[in-house]
Amino acid sequence: MVASEVGGVPEALGRAPDGRVPGLLVPPGDAAALERALRDWLTDPGLRATMRGAARRRRAELAGWSEAARAMARVLGL
Repeated sequence: MVASEVGGVPEALGRAPDGRVPGLLVPPGDAAALERALRDWLTDPGLRATMRGAARRRRAELAGWSEAARAMARVLGL
């Protein structure tokens, strides 16, 4: 994932248990940082492998779609 570091994006992305982030976050409005992040992601297989591994470890900590749907329903008062 490559995204701007705004709002709840960093929290939603989270961190793997080892502290690695499963994506690249860039400052909002920084086109040069976005360009670098995209270039790195597109050209560096090692970086992609590291982020994939972090995403897999992060996924193991997430509750799953059923719990996410229940939480959203609670927030919406359903």
